[in-house]
Amino acid sequence: MTIKIINVHTADNAFLELEKLCKNGHIYFRGHQNFRWRLQSTLLRHHIAPPSRLTTHDLDTMINHFVVNLKSLGVSLPFDRNDRRGCLEYSRHYGVPSPLIDFSRSPYVALFFAFNGVRPHEAKPKDKAAIYCLNAHELAGIWTHLKFDRSSPNAGVQLTSLHVVEGGDHSLLVSKTELKARGLDQAQVDHAISESIAAFVRQN
Repeated sequence: MTIKIINVHTADNAFLELEKLCKNGHIYFRGHQNFRWRLQSTLLRHHIAPPSRLTTHDLDTMINHFVVNLKSLGVSLPFDRNDRRGCLEYSRHYGVPSPLIDFSRSPYVALFFAFNGVRPHEAKPKDKAAIYCLNAHELAGIWTHLKFDRSSPNAGVQLTSLHVVEGGDHSLLVSKTELKARGLDQAQVDHAISESIAAFVRQN
């Protein structure tokens, strides 16, 4: 897997390059208003120490505080409290640091986040936005190689896993049109995500 940088200077060229990538079918997009911003979760931005078992405890503590504060305001979670993924997603949108990083299958969603609030007349010549484009299948192939190829120098590396939510947006919700076309409902999609996480935990 390689990293390729494509520089464009007009909106037309940006759309052209992104639409080319869309034809691949396995590309996911994320927009940053500043190309200097690192691709990292909000948890890593706020949590200086390297991830460890204590990180999970810290996350749960933050979520518990968030839920307690919600209750003090008379607000209830719109899902079961035991839905950990739901808690991570929901609390993150209210400022609680999370280990999750949003990517979208739509380059237009990424463009929105990259340019929302940007004012051309206020921009400096060196200012640049960035759209990260991730080939999920190539990445999954590398993880598989590292995990099962014992001759690899990285064979003992702790690995994460990849579960693709087909048709999902940045919050892992699938549109009603997509659900109907696939004969599914959101609960089944969420169950598949949970099963994928459980399978990963069993393997590791």
